Amino acid sequence: MPSLAFSSYDAMMWLCNRVEGVTNPLEILEAMREQRLICHSSGDIKMPVVPGFYMYYIVQQDINSSDYPPPLGDQ
Repeated sequence: MPSLAFSSYDAMMWLCNRVEGVTNPLEILEAMREQRLICHSSGDIKMPVVPGFYMYYIVQQDINSSDYPPPLGDQ
């Protein structure tokens, strides 16, 4: 599992509890994926955000860091 992993459900609940105004947390997460800020835990950047117990991770800007385990590539 990549470091900084989270479930889409947890991220959606976190956004619902902390973002004011009329927002769709799924749209926010999908926009983050499109900007390559988050990614499915398989490493497939094209896989859309799906609500539920699907794992995603925060994409590291400096992947040369020694504490960054890359995704395994399995779904």
